[in-house]
Amino acid sequence: MIIYISCPAGNEDKTENAIAYTRLVYKMGHTPITPQIYFDRFADLEEDGVKEIRKYLISMCDEMWTFDDEDEYMAFDISTAVLSGIRVYEGRDKLDCRNKNRQ
Repeated sequence: MIIYISCPAGNEDKTENAIAYTRLVYKMGHTPITPQIYFDRFADLEEDGVKEIRKYLISMCDEMWTFDDEDEYMAFDISTAVLSGIRVYEGRDKLDCRNKNRQ
């Protein structure tokens, strides 16, 4: 399954969190898409061109998983997913389900 990961953006700590969430989703056997990991390095996530790319990437995904407290960056992603018919889940709930299934 292709999973779009949306979590707060803006500083190195938040990017490290995004990398950690991406790694967990990957280890679950999914294909994670986490634009902030790479766009944060060279572009403003709120630029019109970057927003269009994010919309496109969201449309390619099966689900969106969100992590941490919602910020403006995430609000755009979530509303785009909802309008596109992409299911949005709290990522920690999905990770908890996996851990419960192992027990």
